[in-house]
Amino acid sequence: MARLDEISQKFTAEDAPEVDMEHMPEESAGFRPTPYPGDYAFQLPAEMDYDERIIDAKDAEGNKIMNSDNTVKKLKRLVTLFGDGHELKIIEATPENQDFVGESVRYRVSNSEYRYGKDRELVSEMGFLMRALGELLPKGASNIEWAKAIAKHALGRFRASIEWDAFCDPERKRYVYDEQQAKNIEDSMAGCGTRYGQRSYTKGDGTKVLQIPKIQEAQPDGSFLERFSESITCGCGAAVRCFPRLRKYRSFDVVGTE
Repeated sequence: MARLDEISQKFTAEDAPEVDMEHMPEESAGFRPTPYPGDYAFQLPAEMDYDERIIDAKDAEGNKIMNSDNTVKKLKRLVTLFGDGHELKIIEATPENQDFVGESVRYRVSNSEYRYGKDRELVSEMGFLMRALGELLPKGASNIEWAKAIAKHALGRFRASIEWDAFCDPERKRYVYDEQQAKNIEDSMAGCGTRYGQRSYTKGDGTKVLQIPKIQEAQPDGSFLERFSESITCGCGAAVRCFPRLRKYRSFDVVGTE
């Protein structure tokens, strides 16, 4: 430890840090609650980041397609990343969720196919987003064409519904609450594999999804509103957090769900 006159003798002009204080960004406000489920309008960032995703090739029945050497055929698909300064921005919300207007949402969408609807048509989440932006790519468009197409819509607007889900991951060490229930600490055990959603149901493959617990949230007028709890104490004791998923993509001009 040194006083000012003493510490000044320890540095030279070459030791000056390269911080430009006039252009430093604002500090993060710390933990921000996840935007609550509901209908929102979003704006795309000015720039987007991209990554590749490797998936197993499957036939119409969902069976993996094998190569001649008996290995599973792999496909590359595009992932568009909304994060690290390029997040989605909430620009409109329903009255009960107005506090989230102006908030940023970290998210990612992929053009990886999955089957949807009674006719089991091949769709992708990025396809739903592109259609909401008014962009219809032809079947067989390359990943590069997908990337260029979504880049054209920088700062574009669309509407979607936020839904929450949560997963107690059995392949990761779980977090549990400490004795004071004040913070999460890493545990030696893994998660149990339980899934949570906004309603209880059983998937086609037999996987059970439990409903996210609800809490009574105090309102400014002294009343209480029943809301989903963002934090869940799983049946195995793990502390599990809900994450947002975008659903029901639609044009910015379409107000309300379809």
